[in-house]
Amino acid sequence: MIDYSNTSNLGNVITILKFSGNETPGAINDFNLNILNGSKVGAIDQVSEEEVLFSEQDNSYMFLISAIPKDTGRYVITIGDAANVYRKNDQCTKANFAINFSQTDQHFYLLNKWRPDLTLDNNGRRHVYFLKSIE
Repeated sequence: MIDYSNTSNLGNVITILKFSGNETPGAINDFNLNILNGSKVGAIDQVSEEEVLFSEQDNSYMFLISAIPKDTGRYVITIGDAANVYRKNDQCTKANFAINFSQTDQHFYLLNKWRPDLTLDNNGRRHVYFLKSIE
């Protein structure tokens, strides 16, 4: 067991893309993103991404977000892994954290319906969630 309390950069990049024909433009602004536990820190690609940090509470890291669509559409939400995480008192020792969707229906049938030409490997399957927003 390694103590990774008091980190500076444990978080994630959340990406939202919209399925529009064979295109998947960035769609982060198609959603109201409310960080309920954690914090936003901005993103390099502000059309597709939101970078977030997890909050540390009682020797655990917590993150809770609500993503409310502003309009109808077909979307994929992806989450990344946390790479090169370091503690505030030790910036040399770094760790990577795998962050995956689990115990939820990720609606892979939607990808097969919308883009049957695309396939996901096992790693990709752990990082995506497909949804259709309807009125």
